[in-house]
Amino acid sequence: MELTEQAKEARRLYQAKWRAKNPHKQAEYMANYWEKKAKEMATAEQHICLYCGNHFEPKRSDAKFCSDRCRVAYNRNA
Repeated sequence: MELTEQAKEARRLYQAKWRAKNPHKQAEYMANYWEKKAKEMATAEQHICLYCGNHFEPKRSDAKFCSDRCRVAYNRNA
């Protein structure tokens, strides 16, 4: 369900007032958010290519090769 423009404006105003009244909570929230985000980025899933042995960040969770070239070469030599 989509909010009307009037409802969106009311929400925006409420949130702005809340942030003005609670700057410490907003700062704490943002600090926690970026700590969590930094951990996620640091622990990004790294795989090792079965053919060349290079580390790579997979586009899929089940990726085994860093490139099509390595995949084809691996299968030719298998």
